[in-house]
Amino acid sequence: MYNKNLILLIIAQIFGFTAAPFTIFLSSIIGSTLTSLTTLSTLPTASIGFMLTLVGWEIMNILCVPLSLLVIFMTLRADISEKKSAQIIMNKG
Repeated sequence: MYNKNLILLIIAQIFGFTAAPFTIFLSSIIGSTLTSLTTLSTLPTASIGFMLTLVGWEIMNILCVPLSLLVIFMTLRADISEKKSAQIIMNKG
């Protein structure tokens, strides 16, 4: 009475379309466990999941290199400014 391929296709579509919301949902939980400051801790992981749903894996692989370089640059900049502020505080005391 029912076509087996049709039922299999319906089940595959259901699981295929739930991957993106599930990724965003899990990334927010994982992001909140990464740090004690939970104000914006879920933003990077959730935005990656959201971008994946918009553009797909191909574009995300192309965007990954400049974005990772930006993260490295900003981390180094924050480390340098933290060391400078620590030296200023040590010199005042």
